Amino acid sequence: MRFCLTALVVLLGLLSIEPAYADCTNATAPLDQLICNTPDIAAKDRALNEKYHAAMAQLSDAGKQHLKAGERKWLALVRAACGSQVGQSDGEAARCLAVQYDERLAQLDGAAKRIGPYLLSRIDDFAFQRRPADDKYGGLRTRHYSRPYIDQPSTPETEAWNRMVAELADQTERALYWEHTGEEVPANILDMGTMSVTFTLGLGSEDFLSVAIDSFMYLDGYSHGWGKISTSARLMKLSREVKIEEIFEPGSDWEATLRAECEAAMKERDGRQEFSCVDVGPQTGWIPTQDGPLLVVYLDAIPYSNVYLGTEVDVRWTNLRPLLRADLPFAIPPE
Repeated sequence: MRFCLTALVVLLGLLSIEPAYADCTNATAPLDQLICNTPDIAAKDRALNEKYHAAMAQLSDAGKQHLKAGERKWLALVRAACGSQVGQSDGEAARCLAVQYDERLAQLDGAAKRIGPYLLSRIDDFAFQRRPADDKYGGLRTRHYSRPYIDQPSTPETEAWNRMVAELADQTERALYWEHTGEEVPANILDMGTMSVTFTLGLGSEDFLSVAIDSFMYLDGYSHGWGKISTSARLMKLSREVKIEEIFEPGSDWEATLRAECEAAMKERDGRQEFSCVDVGPQTGWIPTQDGPLLVVYLDAIPYSNVYLGTEVDVRWTNLRPLLRADLPFAIPPE
């Protein structure tokens, strides 16, 4: 993807025009030249170009507009984040590009994804603000907001799913900010720090779609960031959420099993501490992930400090099979 980044400002508002690419044989802008002259980055650039156009070929006109808009804003972020380092530290600029490309390559995996009869794509909004020269943090404050949607929703159920996901993403971001500041999200969060809303699509079928929304923020002046995860596991025809208890046989000891899995996983991450998984129950967020494990979101307590931390725990299906209902609304992938 040969980005003519210097021309991007002119193109940002022109949704009918493709993001600008530059042939490496004619690249003149310093950042373009660095992309073209660094083999690893040039390879990522080609892969990104292929993914972008492969997704565009599958999307509706409205879907194409969403993807173009997100791509232009991502290009602007890359230019701001990495371009200023060219000529001062090309090595740092190349590392910056590698990080940005790898993240975007992963994002474009969800730009045109077929799940059952649905073609899902993504909406991305990238924004940034450069910190003052005397700011001790330096660099950029950034905000990345993303969510999935069903391209060309053709039924009330698919339209309802798109609305639900948009509301879930917005609510997760607002709840995270409120929980740690006691305030509503300001109109320009970039005055406060960095924030992101990302998503993971889980298994799905004609009558079932699942997604996890992950919001993270890092406010200036604090030594650490905060995160919050919300999930949806939805029966499409009924427009109804499936609680985690509904995938297990009635009367099975699924809560104790999940609690044990959670605490074992937390101990493996940090063998020095004992963790108590205190939020295992019908309200536990979950999605069946596409690569096999069951993604379960818990609220964990560290007893010695009584600090509560949200975490994700992957539980293999083989550990749960004796407890599962036979009529699950999705097919468990082979392990």
